[in-house]
Amino acid sequence: MEESLRSEVLELKLKLKEQTVIVEEYKQTSHEMKLKVTAAELMRDEAMSEADSLQESLTKVRSQYTELDLKKNKEISLIHKQSHEKLTCSPCLSYIHCPCFSW
Repeated sequence: MEESLRSEVLELKLKLKEQTVIVEEYKQTSHEMKLKVTAAELMRDEAMSEADSLQESLTKVRSQYTELDLKKNKEISLIHKQSHEKLTCSPCLSYIHCPCFSW
């Protein structure tokens, strides 16, 4: 009977060691997964920061493009106006085909 109890105690100790190993493996795996999640979160944050920076750059470039486009349109309008003024007869303010205009 005592032998049977010793055997059972040894068997339970062995099972306890096996369970302890399983728990330690789980803890290790859990820790590794937490590290991977943290690394993924850092990568996500970095990517989002880069995306924000790119968005700011894009907004700035669009603004510069709009300014240049407006400036170009003003210059074209001014050139157009000046060319019409050059083609206008001063005395009668008609265009080139006016009878006052001499070639």
